[in-house]
Amino acid sequence: MSDYDYCLIKKSLTGPDNECGDSGIFKNIETGCFLAHIDALGHGKKAFDVAELAVNYLEENFNLDLMELMNGLHAHLKGSRGVVAAFCRLDYVNKRIEHIGIGNISVRIYGQKHLSIISRDGVIGYSSISPKIQRVEMYRGDILVLTSDGIKEHFRMEEYPGLLYGSSQKIAKSFVSNLGKENDDVSCSVLRCKL
Repeated sequence: MSDYDYCLIKKSLTGPDNECGDSGIFKNIETGCFLAHIDALGHGKKAFDVAELAVNYLEENFNLDLMELMNGLHAHLKGSRGVVAAFCRLDYVNKRIEHIGIGNISVRIYGQKHLSIISRDGVIGYSSISPKIQRVEMYRGDILVLTSDGIKEHFRMEEYPGLLYGSSQKIAKSFVSNLGKENDDVSCSVLRCKL
């Protein structure tokens, strides 16, 4: 049985999957796992193309140090409309998450401790960035949720009973259907830690 239950749900503002500027990846690695959540500026086919450039770079380089990975992606996307993104590497030996993020990808942990991890301002590939690695503890059963700005950032959990119950797929679908906005691409990545 896998130590992780992961799912990414995304929905394009304009309908077709190849017009969604939101994306992400998940990779099992030797000491845990790596995940990234990406939102290209704007929406439609041009945003999708930039998000795909980012995904392709991350697929080939996800084993790099997070700082090197972020700076490499910034260089790779130079001259494009840019993306905002958050990367998380879960180290199950030390039971912690390393996070680096630029822009308005929301990163939250629900579980033993509820907390939000704040990313730095900027646009990867477009404006100057000053990334910073943050480390937080993660506990068995914690749920890591990453969302694009197509998901409402401020909400009261009690208004959405059952939002965090079930599989990662059920949780991601619930965020998209209950908290998704009508004027942007929408996406949610969920990782349930079973360690």
